[in-house]
Amino acid sequence: SAFSLQAFSSQADLHTKIVLNEVVYNPRGLEVEGEWIELFNDGESVDIQDWTITDQDNWIFQFPSLAVPRECYIVLHIGPGIPDSDFSDCVAHLYANKTTPRLNNAGDDLLLQDGQGAAIDFFSYGSGSGLDHPPPEIEWTTPATAVPEGYSSSVFPNGYGIDSHQSWMQSNPSPGESNGELSGVSTEMKVTEVYYNAHRDNEYVAITSFSPYDTDISGWQITDLEGRVAFPSDTVISPHCTFWVTRNSTSFLEDALFQAHFQYESGDVHSMVIIGNIPQLNNDGDEVLLLDDKGRVVDAFVYGYSGYEGPGWEGVPANALMKGEIAKRESDTNSSADWESLRDYGIGQSDFDPELIAFEGSIVAFSSPDTSYDVIVREIEGAEDSISINVYEFTNKDIANALLSALARGVSIRILLDGSPVGGVKTTETEVLDILSQNGAAVRLLKGDESQDIHSRYTFNHGKYALLDGDTTIVCSENWGDSGIPANNRTGNRGWGMLVRAEEVHDYFEMIFESDWNPQSRDSVAYQQVRTGIVTSEPVEDIPTSYEYVGAFPDFSKTGSFRVRPAISPDTSLDESTVLNMIRSADEELLVEQFYIRPNWGSDKSMMNPYLEEVVKAARRGIQVYVLLDSSWYNTERDDPYDNDNVVAYLNALNDGEGLPIQAKLINSNSHGYLKLHNKGLIADGEEVLISSINWNKNSITSNREIGIIVYDADVASFYRELFFYDWKDDVTSPFADAGGPRIVTQNEDVLFDGSSSFDDVGIVNFSWDLDGDGSSDRFDAQVKLRFTEVGNFTVTLMVEDAWGNVDEDICLVQVLAPKEEKPPSDDMWGGLVLMTVISICILVPAFFLLSGNKRQKDLKRG
Repeated sequence: SAFSLQAFSSQADLHTKIVLNEVVYNPRGLEVEGEWIELFNDGESVDIQDWTITDQDNWIFQFPSLAVPRECYIVLHIGPGIPDSDFSDCVAHLYANKTTPRLNNAGDDLLLQDGQGAAIDFFSYGSGSGLDHPPPEIEWTTPATAVPEGYSSSVFPNGYGIDSHQSWMQSNPSPGESNGELSGVSTEMKVTEVYYNAHRDNEYVAITSFSPYDTDISGWQITDLEGRVAFPSDTVISPHCTFWVTRNSTSFLEDALFQAHFQYESGDVHSMVIIGNIPQLNNDGDEVLLLDDKGRVVDAFVYGYSGYEGPGWEGVPANALMKGEIAKRESDTNSSADWESLRDYGIGQSDFDPELIAFEGSIVAFSSPDTSYDVIVREIEGAEDSISINVYEFTNKDIANALLSALARGVSIRILLDGSPVGGVKTTETEVLDILSQNGAAVRLLKGDESQDIHSRYTFNHGKYALLDGDTTIVCSENWGDSGIPANNRTGNRGWGMLVRAEEVHDYFEMIFESDWNPQSRDSVAYQQVRTGIVTSEPVEDIPTSYEYVGAFPDFSKTGSFRVRPAISPDTSLDESTVLNMIRSADEELLVEQFYIRPNWGSDKSMMNPYLEEVVKAARRGIQVYVLLDSSWYNTERDDPYDNDNVVAYLNALNDGEGLPIQAKLINSNSHGYLKLHNKGLIADGEEVLISSINWNKNSITSNREIGIIVYDADVASFYRELFFYDWKDDVTSPFADAGGPRIVTQNEDVLFDGSSSFDDVGIVNFSWDLDGDGSSDRFDAQVKLRFTEVGNFTVTLMVEDAWGNVDEDICLVQVLAPKEEKPPSDDMWGGLVLMTVISICILVPAFFLLSGNKRQKDLKRG
């Protein structure tokens, strides 16, 4: 569709600017008394004596001598009456005194001519035998659409003399009053959503009132300038209320999960009044105009290749959207900027508000592969009433066994998963779901089915969380598999998790779970109903690391007062109060640990990922930033210029080239013993931490169902900060300290202590000797000399440190003897000395290895 207001052009330019302005041809009640024709003088005062109005077939009305003042009206009533032509209030009423109707409801035409027979104006509407061709001097091509009973056809803007059906709008009758102007149109009613590229026949337009008062919008129209629908009589919209107007209200309800207010093709809600054709919004480009009852453009939405130039819109059209996406107004500039959003909107998606939740309760911070399994299974084993689980994938049979025990003791269990994960449903997952569903667990999948015209609300159901007994919430970065939540904590992914025990938090996440679980949604399907159609795939095993995970981080618990803020995709993950606020409000430090980051926003290579963009801005304002990413081959492929290695190179170039305080690196998973870094975490200033399933890419942030939680607590954040800097290391293995064996020396003798036999796989950078046993370092060389001035037993301690801060200690036991007179020793003396040395070695060497081993274990636990 295309529509532009053109300059006034007709034979009326030769005489005056009197125009046919409004016509009622299908009145309510008696036809003849209700029919009337309105003229408007938009020029100088003129006498219209002997001018005529005719429908060219049945009747003609000739005007008496009548001087029409500037900007005044003549209302010609078809029925009988007494003329009132003194133009009081700038209106004259004339009567044709007919006893039968003259204007055909289905279609007719009117010709206004001056006293010499020159055509002044022309109007035709509808269809049928009553229509005639316009005079050749009138450039009229298509009849206007006939309006329904009780409405008028009126010119907009008032008095506009364009020779075209496009200037005639349906409106409520207003004899002797203005039809409306380009200026002064209400701005309190807006088009706020348009679903035009719909999967089904439920395209819709949402109209929202921003007025503080009830507004009667009877007769208001929605049009794409090819089809029109109008709100029926007595339609009143309340303040700050939205009306949804859809083509098919039944399909709308099935997909949107709430009832529309009006339909204009099929359904069981209120019907719009159809004027001519039904609007059919073009997927590639069109316009949606909201017109008031006088035909004035109240608001406009223009997109794609539309050529609309007119009221309600300025500038270029908004970009056309992909199939299934909804255009949603974000601001109010009457331009494409109003409809630009970082988020993609889809029908049926939830729209939860961001919420800061304060509570008295407890938090347990944990990590994978360390204690995630222990925490989750402990909670399952302690559950007494209910467990609701929503995870992307569930293949861990050990956790499944814990759930089977819970089912056996009467716990109600619901499990919701993604029905179409990347790579397909794993065989191990169907084995887990089969046994759990057969033993009483309710299992559903979020799954589209193109053959049934079922389309998923979210690209992936990618969250990883669980709710237990009405007061416990567990949020993780990891899927419930053997690598994400490993029963053997010596192997697995690096991930973060958190348990929150508080009813307030549980209730918020329960709303999300119920929304996604809802069996009324067409993409929420019972597992058993689709089980036979699931084609499984064998899991692709991760390449094992060269050795096991050597970390040891116990979970951390705290009870007290807390504040948390859920971060939910697609609802709030781009809200100013969640992740973006964490980054923007940081004062000192940002720690980013992510499975992967995509630098661009979807396919738009000119637009940076807003999360990454804010991280760079933080560095530019002086915040110390560390970014740690996964190093798996599929995240560092050479032929992908937007992979993790490229992000690391880009960020480090900012450090090298601009001196920004930002460092980025790929994790050394092999050194740590991880299968991969699968975390999606963020820490700000050591006081705020995000635990989530949200990958840093457009799809995860705007189209997936993702679950995260931000915790504002320095103690909790400190737990994850220690994990981060442990993961930041390229080397986590301790060096080996060797201070030499036990010594027997003589008082005042110079003794050489040599630590050169100590070793490390990447090299020792620091030797520290505590020579006097006070716990403080005295010398810092590999070799040191010491003279003992007193007789007795002493301990010398060597600590060695590698480049990554890993340390080890070793002790040397020293016996200092008093000097003796020089004389040849007897055989007995030599025998005693040899015996003492052997005994010392037998006692001290095992003690050395025991102490060194204990110290190494402490180092490993401390990380």
